[in-house]
Amino acid sequence: MMGDDESELERVNVKACEILHHIARTPSFARVIKKFSVRAYFKMHAGEVALKEALLVMTGVTSFRYEGRCPLPNAAVLDALAQSSGDVLRDLCLPSSDVTRTGLELEIILPPSRDDLELIFHHCTALRYVTRGLFMRENSRFMELLKAHPEALQRLVAFKLFFGHTDLLTREQTAVLAKFLRGRKTLRMLDLADNDINMEEGA
Repeated sequence: MMGDDESELERVNVKACEILHHIARTPSFARVIKKFSVRAYFKMHAGEVALKEALLVMTGVTSFRYEGRCPLPNAAVLDALAQSSGDVLRDLCLPSSDVTRTGLELEIILPPSRDDLELIFHHCTALRYVTRGLFMRENSRFMELLKAHPEALQRLVAFKLFFGHTDLLTREQTAVLAKFLRGRKTLRMLDLADNDINMEEGA
């Protein structure tokens, strides 16, 4: 990097920090910010602290995008975002790192038993987006769980169910699923996907 380029980046970073400090000191302004992007390609002194302080007062951010890896967003930045806008955030774009991965949504692959699923229902009460694969030997177990916990997943926004042509639900199981989902007043998206679908045929 040439000297002039570095000086220009320093000037831009100082200006960015000034904006972040202004947001942190002006809650009335901070509350109206809905979309926020960070381009992190040059480490700036005190930039992460300024970003954290600004995020703490921005309570209405629905979209947060962090581009670049210099520096990577730290745990304090992600905690501030979750604390202030966690209830309204819908779009989150982060670079992949150990810190960012541990701060994201829960991923569970093939939970092996009903007991494990019950733990999820009990502890993960804020889950909003759930994707579930169904297999014939698990269908009845999953439906029993829904029947036993009719008040689970109250904040569910999107539900996706994968199944194959040999794993279809019975009429009774379909009724159980429908009754469970009918109680989710925040549900906005329901996706029933056939694993065996032939996309080339336009099914």
